[in-house]
Amino acid sequence: MEQKRQSRPTDRRLTAATIFLAVILLLLLIVPNVISSMALNVGDKIVKETTPLDATSQQILSFMVDQESGLRGYIIAREQQFLDQYNRGRAQLESLWPVAQQQAQVVGGQAPTVLAAVRQSATNWQQSTAQPEIQMVAAGQLQGAEQKVATGQGKELFDKFRTDNTVMSKYIEQTRTDQTNQRNQLLTILEVVLVVLGVAGLIALGIIYYISAVSQQYIVRIAQNEEINRAKDEFLSIASHELKTPITAIKGYAQALLRRAKRVDASAVKPEEWSKTINQVVVIEQQTSRLARMVDDLLDVTRVQIQRFELNCTPTDLVALSSRVSEQLQVTTDHSIGLSADAPQIMVDMDEGRIEQVLYNLISNAIKYSPHGQSIKVQLRLEDGEVFCAVSDSGIGIPQEEQGMLFNRFYRASNANASRISGIGLGLYISNGIISQHGGRMWVDSQVGRGSTFYFSLPLTQELAATALPSPAAPTS
Repeated sequence: MEQKRQSRPTDRRLTAATIFLAVILLLLLIVPNVISSMALNVGDKIVKETTPLDATSQQILSFMVDQESGLRGYIIAREQQFLDQYNRGRAQLESLWPVAQQQAQVVGGQAPTVLAAVRQSATNWQQSTAQPEIQMVAAGQLQGAEQKVATGQGKELFDKFRTDNTVMSKYIEQTRTDQTNQRNQLLTILEVVLVVLGVAGLIALGIIYYISAVSQQYIVRIAQNEEINRAKDEFLSIASHELKTPITAIKGYAQALLRRAKRVDASAVKPEEWSKTINQVVVIEQQTSRLARMVDDLLDVTRVQIQRFELNCTPTDLVALSSRVSEQLQVTTDHSIGLSADAPQIMVDMDEGRIEQVLYNLISNAIKYSPHGQSIKVQLRLEDGEVFCAVSDSGIGIPQEEQGMLFNRFYRASNANASRISGIGLGLYISNGIISQHGGRMWVDSQVGRGSTFYFSLPLTQELAATALPSPAAPTS
């Protein structure tokens, strides 16, 4: 009996120790999971609430810049294409306001009020500057329109819109910062809990704390990299939009000079001087178009990054499109461009303009990196519900170790730089993004000194695949 009475305290201590360890283990399983879930929810909230409104803010700026560029071009050149650009930007902006308002309601706080100020300043510019100037030009009051531009009122109103739009961007960024701080506070609480549990004597807690610390550093590094990439994309977007205005003006003046030159009596000028003047104006117009394409590439970089290409997919004959692009580029080079296809017609549900952009980039690259007079082959092949396009050249080729980086933005192969071939390394990056959004893929096969073949694939829908069965057709060109 005495031994039995002495064993009870020992049992109670073992029971207490077991309960204590069970509680510590329970806390170790529950508390970190709860706090981690809260931190993840805050992180998800940052993306779900602020990212759409941030992207919409950039679209609002883009559509307003399109309107301002179109207005300026219309006043300078009085051409319908610039007025169409203005009207298109205005229509797109009007359809975007309800979306932006709904996104601002989701963000909450001052976001709806800030957005309302942006919309008001945009409306003020349209009503007080754009519409009156358009009406003056349409009525033939060119001097009045130019005088209105000279007063600078329109620039002040447009600058007010830019300022309000920047305020909205800063507010979104501040909201992200506040939510990020909240997440960091939750992570700090998690660290404290883990430390307290470690003090309680669980050696395993030290391992968990170490994993948590490493994970937190990893999260911080990811957040920093995301911020750097976001800042670079924002810079590209703003710089590109700012460049579009002077490019539009330069191109408008060059086109106006060409029209004026055709009306001038060339007999009063020496033929060689007249020809030289015409050639110089043509060069201005051509180089402006080239610069405009580069600016469009920079804008497309941002669209690829956020996967916001606006695709207008319709059933399109890829064979006819490839033939048209080949013929357009054939007149610019002494290379021989050949096209062959498994069928005389291959219908694909795609955005014709974007796929044309991809074909133009691949074929023009083949021309650029191949010796003069060499042949370039474009092949279309049907297989397993997909159409495969291959563009082959016999040019300088690409080192094997660099082929995996070709589709990164701003990347150019080392031998291309050494050969002093011009380019900024965006075409393949943008093309890969376009193909990816169509549900396809892009890759390359190349050997240095023997040439390269770039491939991309596009899926065929069941209906279109039935109309694109292979047949023993001869090459189409």
